[in-house]
Amino acid sequence: MTILPNTLENELAVICAVAEAPDTFAEVSQVITLADFSHEILYSGYGWMLELFLKKRPVDMWTLQQSKRDCKEWGAFKEMIQNAPRMLHGSGIHYAAILADRAALRRTILSLQRAIDAAGMAQSYADAKMGVEAVLMDAIGQQASREIKSVREAVADIRADAAKGPAADYRHKTGFPSLDDMTKGFGESHLIIVAGPTGAGKTTLATNILTNMANRGIGCGVFSMEMSTRELVLRMGLSTPNLGYGEDPLAKIEGLPIWITDRPDRTIESIRGAIRLMVLRYGVKVIMVDYLQLITPTDPKANRERQVAECSRQLKIAAKESNVILMGISQVNEEGRMRESRAVEQDADGILHIVTGEGKHYLWLSKNRHGPKHGPISDIGDKCGDKGIKLDFHEQNFRFTEQQ
Repeated sequence: MTILPNTLENELAVICAVAEAPDTFAEVSQVITLADFSHEILYSGYGWMLELFLKKRPVDMWTLQQSKRDCKEWGAFKEMIQNAPRMLHGSGIHYAAILADRAALRRTILSLQRAIDAAGMAQSYADAKMGVEAVLMDAIGQQASREIKSVREAVADIRADAAKGPAADYRHKTGFPSLDDMTKGFGESHLIIVAGPTGAGKTTLATNILTNMANRGIGCGVFSMEMSTRELVLRMGLSTPNLGYGEDPLAKIEGLPIWITDRPDRTIESIRGAIRLMVLRYGVKVIMVDYLQLITPTDPKANRERQVAECSRQLKIAAKESNVILMGISQVNEEGRMRESRAVEQDADGILHIVTGEGKHYLWLSKNRHGPKHGPISDIGDKCGDKGIKLDFHEQNFRFTEQQ
C-alpha cells in the first residue's frame, strides 16, 4: 500500500508562523490554498484565518478567539498551536512553499491511485488510457495553474518586496568588498561555484565567506565530505576576524548560526532532503557543499561527466526550491575548466576562481549571471594580476582578506 506524504508538521508550521506574524498571511495565501491542508483541525484553522483576511480583519490569535471560540474545533486548534515544537516557529512564506510542494505530491499520488482503480475497471485499453489521462491531467493542471504567474502578478511581488525596505534585500555580502561591488552580494536561489586546483584554498575561501555571513546573523549550513566537523570548526575559529592574542578562537564562533554535517557518503538526493530540513528547522539561508566531485553518484554505472552534471543540475534545483544561496566547491583541470563536467559552468549563476602563483593569490569572477565579470577562464593567465581581486592569505589563520 502506498503511504501518502504526511504534511501535518508542514501545516502546523504555517499556522504557527502566521500566528506569530499575522501580517505575513497575505504572502502565505499566495502560495497555498485551503485544499493543501489535510488535517481536519488545521484545515478549519486556516479557513478561519482566510475568512478574517477576506473581511480585512487582523489575522491574529486574539481576533480568532473572539470570533471562533464557540466553534467545536477551537479548543483543539488552540492547544495544537500552544504545544507546537519551537522548531516549527519561523518564516511563514518558506513553510508555505514546502507545504504547497508536499500537498501537490499527495494529490499526485491520490490521482495515480484513482487512475489505477479506473484502469482496473475499464473494458478496453482505449477506455483505460482515456481515464488515466483525464485523472493525471487534472492533477498536473491544478499544480501548473498555481506555478504560472502573469507579468502583472510578478510586478506586484517586486513592488511589495521593494516597499518593505532593506529587510527585503535577498542579497548577502561576502565580506570581500570588490567582489560585493561586482555581484551586489550573493542572491538567494543562486548557485555559486568556488573553483580552483587542489591546494589553492577553495574550502578556506568558501568557509571565510560563510563565516562572514554567519557573523551578520545569517543562518548557514555545511555539507563537508572531505573534512570532519571538528577540523572545520577549528578552522572557522582560527579564521575569525579580529581574533586577539590569547583569545579562545572557539569562543568567537560557538554562538554563530552554522550547522554542519560531515557524512562522506552523501548522495545528491540526501543533500537536497537535508537542505530542506536545515531550512525548515534552523532557518538556514546559505549552504556550502564541499565538494561536488565527492558527492556519491546516484547511478554508479553512468560516466563521470554525466554523474557530476547531474549533481550540478540537482544543486541548482535545490537552491531554487529552498530559496538558499548554494556555494558548491569544485576542482578544475589544468585549463581551469571544471573537472569532469562543463555542465557545472552552465548551471552556475556565478563562478569564482581562486588563482595562486609566485606566492600571490587572486579572485577571478569568470561568470556572473547578474552583473559584471572579470572575463573568461582563458584570460586568467595573462590578465589576473591586472583585473583580478588581489588577496592576502593568512596561512596560520586559514583566512583570506582582500588586499588594501
